[in-house]
Amino acid sequence: MCTKILYDTDLVAEAEQLASIDLAKANIRETPSSQMQLDEQAMIRNLRGQLHWEGDLMMLRASRVEIDESDNSTDALGRLQ
Repeated sequence: MCTKILYDTDLVAEAEQLASIDLAKANIRETPSSQMQLDEQAMIRNLRGQLHWEGDLMMLRASRVEIDESDNSTDALGRLQ
């Protein structure tokens, strides 16, 4: 599909500089995917406080941390006591 796009050259130049993308064509392709990602993040943020989770958060966190039994100065999360 071929589409003609009119764009602000200063805006595209700034976007190229910020995004480290050299070609205007690549920059124009990147914009919709970036916008989609931002929209998806906003949808997830809108769920804040609406989802209920049951479980032991401290146990979940502790299971991801290697515990050194010989060192008694930190708790299961590696925090100083």
